[in-house]
This record gives sequence, C-alpha cells and structure tokens, in this order.
Amino acid sequence: MTSDSAGGTAVRDPPGPRYLTPLQLPRELRTQPLEFMSDLTRRYGDIVRTTVGPFRSYLIVHPDHIKHVLQENNHNYWKGILIGRTKVLIGEGLFTSEGEFWRRQRRLAQPAFHRQRIAAFARIMTDCAAVMLAEWETRARRGEPFDVSAEMSRLTLRVVGKALFGIDLQEDAAEVGRALLAVLEYVNQRAYDFVPTPLFLPTRRNLSFRRDRRALDRVVYRIIESRRCEGSEAGDLLTLLMNARDEESGEAMSDRQLRDEVMTFILAGHETTALALTWTWHLLAEHPEVEARLRREIGAVLGDRVPTIEDLPLRFDPERFTPERVAARPRFAYLPFSGGPRLCIGNEFALMEAQLIVAMTLQRYRVRRAGDVRVEPEVRLTLRPRGGLHVKLAAVH
Repeated sequence: MTSDSAGGTAVRDPPGPRYLTPLQLPRELRTQPLEFMSDLTRRYGDIVRTTVGPFRSYLIVHPDHIKHVLQENNHNYWKGILIGRTKVLIGEGLFTSEGEFWRRQRRLAQPAFHRQRIAAFARIMTDCAAVMLAEWETRARRGEPFDVSAEMSRLTLRVVGKALFGIDLQEDAAEVGRALLAVLEYVNQRAYDFVPTPLFLPTRRNLSFRRDRRALDRVVYRIIESRRCEGSEAGDLLTLLMNARDEESGEAMSDRQLRDEVMTFILAGHETTALALTWTWHLLAEHPEVEARLRREIGAVLGDRVPTIEDLPLRFDPERFTPERVAARPRFAYLPFSGGPRLCIGNEFALMEAQLIVAMTLQRYRVRRAGDVRVEPEVRLTLRPRGGLHVKLAAVH
C-alpha cells in the first residue's frame, strides 16, 4: 500500500514479479513473450506490475482498463520508451509525437485520410495485387513452396510507394526498397534491446543504418522539393499532405514534418498490413471451413471480376465478427488499430487494402501450408511468424 502526496487515500500497487536486475528476467520473456505475458495475467489478474530494478511496467488486459488508458484518461499517459526508440527512423511523426504537436499534426493529416480520399487508392491496390497474382501462376502450376510473408511485404511496399509517391519502391527504386527493409529490421531489433547501443557509436549495425537512412532521406526530400517546384497536383498522399493547412493557424507542414510523416506511413502502412495478411493466410489454411464460407461469399458478390471499394463486406465471416457478437462485446476488447484519440489514422486504408487483396487472391488460388513446421510468433514492434510462412498454391478451377 502507498499513500498519495497529500497523505490521504491509500493506493494498492498491482501485484506482479520483481527482478533486481535485467539478468534475472526469465528466458521465456524473450523466447516466448506472448505465453509469458498470458501466464502473468493468469497468475496475477487483469493488471500486472513487473519491476526490474528501479523500472516498472504495467500489463493491462481488461477492456475497461484499456478504455481508461486510451480514451477516458488518455492525457495521463504517453507512448513510452519502446515506441520512443523508433524515432531514430520516423522522428516526430504521428506514431511517436505527443501533446500539442501531435494534435496539430493530426489535424493537418486527417483530411488526407477521409474515406472519399482513401477510396481513390483502391485501383492502386487491385492493380498491384493483379501483378503479384500473375507472377504466382508458375508457382501454382509447379506446386513450388514459397514464403508468403515476404510476398505480402513486397506487395504492401509497392502499394504504399505508389499511394505515397506515385512510384514503385520495389521496381522503380530497388535500392530504396532494400534500404527501407534494412532500416525497418534495425528499428524492430532496437526496440526490444534492453539497453540499445547508442546510435553515435560506429558499430557495423549503426553505420549501416545511418547510411540507409540517409539514402531514404535523400529520396524523400528530393521528391518533396520536386513537388514544391513543379506545383504538382498528383493525387498521392504526399501531395495531399503538402497541400494540407491547419484549420486554426493556416500553417502547412515543414519539409522535416513531411519527411517524418512519410517515414511513419511507410512503416505503419507497409509491414503491419503485410503481417495482417500473412496471419490471414495462416488462419484460413488452418480453418478450411472458414475459407470455404469466405470463398462462397466472394463468388456470390464478385464472380470473376476485380473487386472495387463498393464490394467490400462490412465484416469478416467468422462468427465472432457478426454484428450481434460485435455489439455484445466491449468496444475495447478488440482493438487492432488502438482506440481513443490515438486511433490509427490509416485504419480505413489498411482495411480496404487487406480486403481487396484477400478477395482477389481467393478468386484465383487456394493457399495451403507447405509442410508441418510449427508456426511460432516472433514479437518485435509487430508480430511476425518466425522464419516466415511457407505455403503452396492450388489454382481455383
């Protein structure tokens, strides 16, 4: 029990494990973090405090508590150390910034993500998906296994490049694509290092990251400068952000702010959607009865034609996503895009992209696991299948 600063009401500290130093942390925290955290909630309840030396962290799982943090009392909380470590790449973008600066940036960026604006990107998504699916024909014919997680990453990188800049980050700028994947991997690893190596130290990893980051910065700033000089009216996200004006002050984003938001959208709009699609293929392969229902729905709505934004269903088919089940559960029991004021600004973009890609893929192929290797989640900033997800394709006749 502890007392408040006025010596009044006592506040009970939540239960949880204590470790004198990081060296005492269980190996399972790194090797099986999801199981480790699930075990903590079973042992200690809905709020778990973990103490490592002088540092404390809190794990909350109850929807009411999550709502309290993200919505009802959000001003009392900030992003924290782990998210702050991503600033080496994305700076003060929407994902990392706080307070009044974040609110101003959110106001500036929000119009670019209205549903009517996002709908214009549906054709980019279906065109990119069509190219990928055509490339899969040989693999399907030969029954060749491949890593679908790598393919989803390649596809979503292509989509975000065209939507942001109007260029193909994989084909038109191969070096940019390579550098981008490298810096994302660096940030993922750095976020979970208990004591990350200071960036100014000339280690091989640091030097490589700084070189790749400079390469990306040169491309982004060159495109921004070109747009400013030409006065381009392209319909991509960068142009929409450049033309945005704060409704209170009338100010536009600086080049540095534009750069940080571009890096944020590449990070958030590329890897997260790719992994959501990867886990979708894994789950559909594990649950063929769900895939069969989904395939029937796609056939009834689309037939053989390419989907458009008007075709999207309002829910995924598994029973827990029926309107009745959604209405019956707490709002904060399922929050893939967070909640409250920090609700992901790109949620409509991601949902549209994922649904279009899934529909187009199932029109042409059945995706099946290649082999019996157990799929294990690897926790970084995102949740990846360790070693990728290897699948085989069968053409739909």
